[in-house]
Amino acid sequence: MDKDLQQIIDATVAATLSRLGIPTIRDGLWISQAEATRMTSRRKLERAMREGRVRFEKIDMSSKQGRVLVNLMDIKKLLQQPTHE
Repeated sequence: MDKDLQQIIDATVAATLSRLGIPTIRDGLWISQAEATRMTSRRKLERAMREGRVRFEKIDMSSKQGRVLVNLMDIKKLLQQPTHE
């Protein structure tokens, strides 16, 4: 029940943001890598990004610096998984 409610809320928020003209990338909500690091640990996030468990977007992959956006749903799934470290 909670999972269904969360999906409804997320879809409603995404639709509201797009209607207000606030950009969301592709499917779902995206947050900055810094915000995702605050939710998890830096090591856990970077490992999940390397393993492909977290979707992320970067405008210019050739540069070392730049804004990285991380999918919020993937971060929530990552928080629910037990750590193997």
